[in-house]
Amino acid sequence: MTSSLIAAATAAFGTWLTAVLAANGLAALTSCVLQFGGMFPARRAEVQGLSARRAVGEMPQSPRPAPFVSVHVPTYDEPPELVIATLHSLAATTAADFEVIIVDNNTADPTRWQPVALAAAALGRRFRFFHFDRVVGAKAGALNLALDLVDPRTTHVAVVDADYQVSAGFVADALAAFADRGVDYVQFPQAYRHVAAVARGVERELGDYFACFRGRAARPGAMLPTGTLSMFTVEALRRVGGWSAVTITEDAELGVRLQAVGCKGLWLVDERGTGLLPLDFAGLAKQRARWVAGNVQVLMAALRHCGATAPRLPLLALVVQLTAWVSFWLLPAAVLALLAVVPGVADAVLARQLAAGTIVGSAILTAARMFFVMPTPRHELGAWGAAIATRLALTWTAGTAWLPALTGRDLPFQRTAKQLGDVTGARAGARADGSFVSAVVFVCVAVAYAVWGEPVTAAACVLLAAIWPCSLLVDANLRRSAHDNPELVGVACAA
Repeated sequence: MTSSLIAAATAAFGTWLTAVLAANGLAALTSCVLQFGGMFPARRAEVQGLSARRAVGEMPQSPRPAPFVSVHVPTYDEPPELVIATLHSLAATTAADFEVIIVDNNTADPTRWQPVALAAAALGRRFRFFHFDRVVGAKAGALNLALDLVDPRTTHVAVVDADYQVSAGFVADALAAFADRGVDYVQFPQAYRHVAAVARGVERELGDYFACFRGRAARPGAMLPTGTLSMFTVEALRRVGGWSAVTITEDAELGVRLQAVGCKGLWLVDERGTGLLPLDFAGLAKQRARWVAGNVQVLMAALRHCGATAPRLPLLALVVQLTAWVSFWLLPAAVLALLAVVPGVADAVLARQLAAGTIVGSAILTAARMFFVMPTPRHELGAWGAAIATRLALTWTAGTAWLPALTGRDLPFQRTAKQLGDVTGARAGARADGSFVSAVVFVCVAVAYAVWGEPVTAAACVLLAAIWPCSLLVDANLRRSAHDNPELVGVACAA
């Protein structure tokens, strides 16, 4: 009797495990395929010309006032030299009518914000600096304060992160897109400056998100803002009540609410500003964890309210963007380790094949997309390989960071360090996530599966074991790039 119950329980567990793995694998491969789809251009009829597109039958609008842009720069405990450089780049903009509002929130050390206040005053009346204590809502709270402080003439609001230096045409080119395309917000791609050759792979991996949707950038649609180098009509912002701090990716959350009321966004292909790469692997992992967890928070909220907003929310496009940084390898990895040491599970062979197929298949699709999404000359194949290594290094972060978001609890907003003094000890960040232990485990498991005649399963375990050395490689490359960055060396000396 007991043996029969054990056999039945084992069979039920095997069936359940196989079904869950199949669903997980389908989600992983579908995500990869849909991101491939974003690469392809829109139909010719959708991209010819730059005239504004309006719905058939819409009444002609009355003449709009001359555009006036309020640029918002939220800061919290930032190196003043970096923020001042950002302000100087904004001062060089070619736009006729604009202002810059700098909102420093909750910075306790006056030496971090007072130099910025003095620099803003020296730049003239267009620049206004404000320091607030006890601001609730992190970056979203600061941006709402800035929204309340705008000049009455304001027609558009731009957001620029503290470390982003913009080109002279940033404001003018964004306004041209509004006038030509009739959209409610625009987003320029995020790019990076002073990147050493050894860190090109990290830069390429981060750029993969924007490059995936480059082909569709010419068509206004469900593109989400990404937090910096964004511009919105003030009408659209106020229509949805401004920024919200209910998630730690306030940009994506705002984009979903804008989509829900019928607003359209446009991604602009040309770079109009550059920021700083994370300084080490710990900083990169912290940044990625925030993106993954926050975007899953946004996705869960969108799905919960899709009944009321379904007619306007383009759910498929939103799901692709909000899961772009998520890894689906956690469950397959656990199953491969478990089935290597627990005998007798029903459908174990099928379960291992599904788990291994998810890992190997998604790795191949991701590598292929990164190769085709940006033209890769022969002399840049090393950067392509380093980009794949970067994505692999972040697997455990991207596979676990979204779990707390499922609980519905508030998650802390963590800023990324922007000065060398904040970098952790040598390679501490690369070891902190326990990937060394997992590397040892999966090397042993890979050998076992190879001996048992399952090469694909063994290959999947080799990929999992490679996460640790890849994290060490990325950490070393980011540190070297940071120490070669003249801006950061100057900041470190000043600090």
